[in-house]
Amino acid sequence: MSYRFIAIAVAMLFVSYATVQWLVTPRQMMPNAKLPAFHRVGTSDDPRQNQPDPNESDGDEVRDGLRRVTLASANNLLTSPCNDYLRDQYIAAASKYARAWLSIALCGDRCSSRAEIAQMDLAKKAFKTPLDDTVRDVMRRVHQTDTIREGDFSPDVVRLVARMSHDFLISPAADPEVRKRERESRVTLSCRS
Repeated sequence: MSYRFIAIAVAMLFVSYATVQWLVTPRQMMPNAKLPAFHRVGTSDDPRQNQPDPNESDGDEVRDGLRRVTLASANNLLTSPCNDYLRDQYIAAASKYARAWLSIALCGDRCSSRAEIAQMDLAKKAFKTPLDDTVRDVMRRVHQTDTIREGDFSPDVVRLVARMSHDFLISPAADPEVRKRERESRVTLSCRS
């Protein structure tokens, strides 16, 4: 055997190996313009899947605690609207929730100077999570019943709670005519005389 034969055999071995590798390796084909080039993960035609998680928050433990307590006490009150203990728990939780908002923006909803408006914007950002929206929605449902009445909330938080819950009946700033219509539209609970 000559060195020439061995060299040709080794060269043929490498060429055949490279050819097989080239044939076996997958190649990217030219994309078809009619087919979508990407698929968005997490999107669909179902609108329920595109909505944010109603329990998503900003991760602040203190605010999250206030949100959860207010939400739980409001849900408990909705299931048993004549229970005075649950009513008092809800009033205390909603008051603490409103005071936390007011601790950022001391002027509440009556801000006028630039500094006060900046504080109000900070409060709106701090309390603008999907969980806050869920809390306010449940607060609205509680206040649509006859469970909460005028005078239940202290003067320092009543305006903000009324605004958060869209309750014109407890709002001291509401027009008397609007308050009267609100009172007439609510169904009176049998336990509240």
